Amino acid sequence: MTISRESRLQVLRARIEDYEAPRTEASPLRLGVKSIDGLLKGGLAFGRVHAVRGLASVAFLMALAARTEGSLVWCVRSDANEQLHMEGAKQLGLDPHRCIVVQGEADTSVLASMETALASGAVPLVIASLEGGCDRLAGRRVQLAAEKGDSLGLLQVGAKSALNWAETAWVVGSEPSMRARPRWRLELVRSRRSVTRAWSVEWDAKETALHLA
Repeated sequence: MTISRESRLQVLRARIEDYEAPRTEASPLRLGVKSIDGLLKGGLAFGRVHAVRGLASVAFLMALAARTEGSLVWCVRSDANEQLHMEGAKQLGLDPHRCIVVQGEADTSVLASMETALASGAVPLVIASLEGGCDRLAGRRVQLAAEKGDSLGLLQVGAKSALNWAETAWVVGSEPSMRARPRWRLELVRSRRSVTRAWSVEWDAKETALHLA
């Protein structure tokens, strides 16, 4: 039996409302590197959506999720080329049991699920992974939903996606490391609050913290 889009969204609303009680206003999500957090005026702002793309973007999103508390929603396509690997999440310090994974058949349904989860305010963090891009209109919709729920939205987009709707936009690539830690080239390519810059960083899963490489 095929379930309608509206029915799926109603199920999602019920699921996330069961997980978390209403929250107080959140402080920005600090990345843990003073120079980066200072540039961002404290970190990644709640009530906004931030875009991430690049070959190491999933690992970076898992690392950011590991720095938050409580349940989180991760919206993905059911036919995604790169599925979420929960064993990899554990290695990066993210407890898979915190994740409510919601699947959609296309980018439009993934964005609709993200919009619903953000607007509910039931979870502090909502992540969505698209196969393609997000245009300005769709970006505006998820931004308004994040403002309504005062939740943090992280949206993984394709290489050709528009970024002019995002509060901040990041490109994350892998770099070789001499130590047993993931090392990334982290580029801030758009920000409403600061200039753009780039850093080489390493992720410490035990401390759930970024360090300059």
